[in-house]
Amino acid sequence: MSMSASSTESAPDRASTASATLIPFPVRHRSNPAPDRSRQEQKRLMDAVFATGALEIPAGDVRLKGLAARLQILGFVAIDEIGEGGRTRRLRPSEAIETATDLPWRLSRSDSALARIGTLTA
Repeated sequence: MSMSASSTESAPDRASTASATLIPFPVRHRSNPAPDRSRQEQKRLMDAVFATGALEIPAGDVRLKGLAARLQILGFVAIDEIGEGGRTRRLRPSEAIETATDLPWRLSRSDSALARIGTLTA
């Protein structure tokens, strides 16, 4: 019995010294995590493009261009860069990510997305 009494006495001492060396990290509570928000924005953009057939993005809208570039990588939209005089140039996914923001874009349904939709409804 004397051994168990001495072990119980030393246990609180260890716990108090151990808790003194622990550093608590702040807990971040998010009501809507960023990946879910990003997916919702991508879905809204894709739905808008599919509903209207084409959608223009202003030259300086970096956030919307980033969402469009991700959708192009996944194969849902095609991106055309609108140059002077209305001349368009189709951007490859690598170009869409690295392109400058000085020209507006036109988003449209990609051919592969149309093919996937056709196979789903057939």
